[in-house]
Amino acid sequence: MERLSADDDLGVRVLLAQNHPHASASLPLGSFLEYHGHQRVHLTTRPNFPTTGLAAFADHEDPEARALTARAPHTAPAVVEHLTHDPDPAVRAALARHPNLPPTRLTELLDDEELAHEAAANPALNLDVLHGMVAAGGRRDRGA
Repeated sequence: MERLSADDDLGVRVLLAQNHPHASASLPLGSFLEYHGHQRVHLTTRPNFPTTGLAAFADHEDPEARALTARAPHTAPAVVEHLTHDPDPAVRAALARHPNLPPTRLTELLDDEELAHEAAANPALNLDVLHGMVAAGGRRDRGA
């Protein structure tokens, strides 16, 4: 495995990252960053795909790399909020669901036509607001 994970052929490294249960965390992450082909996103589902340090990709040129930030549970609230303003809709949607999204921004996103659905799925959403939305037929009760 060590020799193959250092192979010059990206295809070899990607296949190893996709299929070897004991691949180091750097292999699926590195493969994800280099590979832009079919089923790239499946690399993030590998057991050893990292969940720490991903905020380092918040300013990456690739939107899919920026979206990795949503997979890191300890991403700073300011970074999460910043990425809800990202030019890419998939990045905005991924970060609207992040539990570290500041409550004021989360509340704003409930009124955002594009991101309301993702914001309503955010685990940090206040239960009173959520119950108000259910009672209002999916719309936010601004009195809550």
